Amino acid sequence: MGNLLIAFGVDMSKKFDTVIDRRNTSSMKWAGVNSEQTISVGVADMDFLTADVVVEEVRKLAEFGVFGYSILSEGYYSSFIDWCARRYDWQVKEEWLSYTPGVIAGMGSAVRAFSEVGDHVIFQTPAFYLLNELTVTNDRVSVRNPLIYKDGVYSIDFDDLEQKASHPKAKIFMLCNPQNPSGRVYTRDELVKIADICLRHNVLIVSDEVHCDMVYQPHKHIPIASLSEAVADITISCLSPTKTFNMAGLQISVNVISNPDLRARFAKDLLSRDSKRPNVFANIGLKAAYGKGEAWLDEAIDYIQGNANYLMDFVEKNIPEFKVVKPEGTYLIWVDCSKTGMQGMQLKEFFLKNANVLVSAGSEYGPEGDDFIRINPACPREMLVQVMERMASAIAAAR
Repeated sequence: MGNLLIAFGVDMSKKFDTVIDRRNTSSMKWAGVNSEQTISVGVADMDFLTADVVVEEVRKLAEFGVFGYSILSEGYYSSFIDWCARRYDWQVKEEWLSYTPGVIAGMGSAVRAFSEVGDHVIFQTPAFYLLNELTVTNDRVSVRNPLIYKDGVYSIDFDDLEQKASHPKAKIFMLCNPQNPSGRVYTRDELVKIADICLRHNVLIVSDEVHCDMVYQPHKHIPIASLSEAVADITISCLSPTKTFNMAGLQISVNVISNPDLRARFAKDLLSRDSKRPNVFANIGLKAAYGKGEAWLDEAIDYIQGNANYLMDFVEKNIPEFKVVKPEGTYLIWVDCSKTGMQGMQLKEFFLKNANVLVSAGSEYGPEGDDFIRINPACPREMLVQVMERMASAIAAAR
């Protein structure tokens, strides 16, 4: 904890280089780390201080000392609306917006509100495991649209998507863009093809865009609902500042629904689960992040892209058994380990035991991920250097 306390007093120009000890802080990312020598690079949050503008507002409220029930204050959504217009040329209206305590919570409400038990929910794999979990726990049927993996690049199998969307029980397509774990940022042409298929077959689009702000040049995030009014009319877009500004613990997301009938059905599910009341810190955190956090984000993107470039260069020079899928967005890196001869949890256990590095096993993202691991490079460069050197040594010793 000492490093954590010291970090709040550091020169902010060094904020991304500051190593923060997150053990024993109720961190999900570091909860499974028992050894002081182990470094965790699995769970998708950053090992950086949360954006300073957010920290300052949270500190002020903490000092105020009253944490009663909270409401969405006047002007709450203004910073989000301005953010969408400025960053994505996407014009959204305040009446389209609603609160949920996380993107997955919003997507779960969409599954319940717009499908029945036994209906099909389609998503692309490898996929973040919660897409499958929130489908099956609601007694819907998970239908996989596997991405095509060729020469280190992922693309969409549109023929397969068309076939599965045409099934009479197909009700929802869960889009993840930027895609987790592959790091793909879909092009306008790809999004138009997805939208056309869903429009033809009357399939609702539920779009997870939680990683949309973390995109590397020359790629550009395009909200699928911004393509046209017709597409917006069948789309529920789920966004959040939590990944962007490293504030996932504040539990907040924004759902964009322009269709008033969809919006009413969605709101009914939220009401039935008492999911409309915001966390008191989330209330001020969102406004601070979107309203004053842009400079911090631009610095973070530059730093993380530098880390990603370092990782890819290191692998090319030192770990021939790895093939990195070059990320276009997200702060996640998907690594093909098929040449190691290991798969699934065996890969995760190997690096934990032999390198003291905790990664995410690709098998957690479905069978298409069995040969992969996921590494999160959103950490101080010093930490990432240690991770890569340890992994290289472990692989070399096993040859």
